[in-house]
Amino acid sequence: MDKLRELLIQKKPTQEIAAYFGVDEFAIRQAMYRHKIKRGDRGAKSKLEGKHEEKVRTDLATRIRILKGEEKKEDTPHFGFTDDQIRRWLTEPQGYSLFCKEVLGVQLQDYQRQMFDLVLNYPRCCFVIGRQGGKDFTIACLTLWLTITKSNQKILLISPAQRQSDLLYDRILTFIGLNNELFNSVEKSNSEMCKFTNNSVIKSLPSTTFIRGETGVTLAIMNEARDFFDGNSVMASVLPMLAIEKGSLVIMSSASGCSGLLWDCFNHPIFQKLQLPTTVNKFITAVWIEEQRQILPTNYFEMEFMAQFSEAVDSFFPVSLIQKCSKPYDFTHFREEGKKYYLGIDWGRVRDASVFTVVSVDCDGVKKVENIIELTNTPFSSQIEHIKLLHETYNFNKITAEKAGLSLPLVERLHEEGLPVMPFEPTLDNKIEAFNHILTEMEKGNVVIPSNHTKLQHELRTFRYEITTQGKAKLHHASEYGSDDFVDSLCFAVWGTRKPDVEFFIGPDISKLCGYGEESKEPWEM
Repeated sequence: MDKLRELLIQKKPTQEIAAYFGVDEFAIRQAMYRHKIKRGDRGAKSKLEGKHEEKVRTDLATRIRILKGEEKKEDTPHFGFTDDQIRRWLTEPQGYSLFCKEVLGVQLQDYQRQMFDLVLNYPRCCFVIGRQGGKDFTIACLTLWLTITKSNQKILLISPAQRQSDLLYDRILTFIGLNNELFNSVEKSNSEMCKFTNNSVIKSLPSTTFIRGETGVTLAIMNEARDFFDGNSVMASVLPMLAIEKGSLVIMSSASGCSGLLWDCFNHPIFQKLQLPTTVNKFITAVWIEEQRQILPTNYFEMEFMAQFSEAVDSFFPVSLIQKCSKPYDFTHFREEGKKYYLGIDWGRVRDASVFTVVSVDCDGVKKVENIIELTNTPFSSQIEHIKLLHETYNFNKITAEKAGLSLPLVERLHEEGLPVMPFEPTLDNKIEAFNHILTEMEKGNVVIPSNHTKLQHELRTFRYEITTQGKAKLHHASEYGSDDFVDSLCFAVWGTRKPDVEFFIGPDISKLCGYGEESKEPWEM
């Protein structure tokens, strides 16, 4: 690295340095980025010289500030771009298209220019675009154009997981590494943040960490929005960040089912929408698209590549049914006469919370959620004590507790405490039977749930099933980042309300999905 620093201090052209080391220019720029080596004409010196020389401001962001009158013009060396070129980027109606062509080497397609125009002219945009449709590529170009041509921009890249944010951020860094003047526009950078010489900043964040605290954000980009575990919580964190600068918000993803953050934003009147299939990208061939159509189930192909929201039966609880059972009310923290009480327990493990759901049953057989308790990072011994206190309050007829893995000794402990516990082993067949039971009770109008409990409502709307190769239904939440703690706990509580002398049979919906005929009426074994 010392030799590279020495050549840079001597102001050797990148092409000459690359020839010296026997590599291409991109490899040299990447080495400079990884080792935080800056060119000598920006004042960065190696340890060999021991002192700094005055900076010569040759970066693109500074030149744009000068042309906009935001900074005093000084004598400058020859530039790669003329002043007339830069003025066209800033003043022409679609100057961003020229910027992308001349700086990034990208010829924007019509739909990509449409994405630019929507983001630049509207404060709220929702893009639903098929996989490999170029949405990340376009947003990377847009982010660079904004941060280079405008000072004091603060752009956040937010995804359900850090890996997803990093993919978009790395695409931006790759563009920067391919152009000398873009590279020289970077003041400092690391794996999560890139700051430019005009005080504009790009930050890469996952929604799985605490992102509150950012302020003065000019643009927030929520990528892969279909996978956000709790979209309402993320939105509640992001929107206040936009207040001071009246910042913009972009929601984008491939399509999903008819529920969740992406669906809500796409159907909200405040958002400008753009819904495009993968075929809009001219670099994706029709032959390749047809191959995917032949391989994937129809509903998955429609979502992933045709950008169509799926109304197929992948949602276990229909939205209309959830709405039918939902009512606004406050929880009760005492036992009412004439009601029986039941508790459902879903134990927390590594990342999940323990959730206790209290359900009452009145004389008409209506099961109402009376209370929901969520315990996070709470020792199991403390959870046992909490359950005992709840039993003192409600005097449960039955406590249905998940019994598997780490929860085995917990269920035994409840037995030892003399509580009316009924173990629930979460096998595939058992869960299908229990969930089919609560679905049937909801269809009969025998279940009442709180409309104002956002986590339970979200999990009910995003709870999915898929058919296994054995012809059975597998139940799970919408994505690997989601959770089903609240819906499991509710299901266990309602399962405990069954009368012990009544056999339970498979309902017609799940029977058909799993390949059973109407004549099959055998009970599922627990």
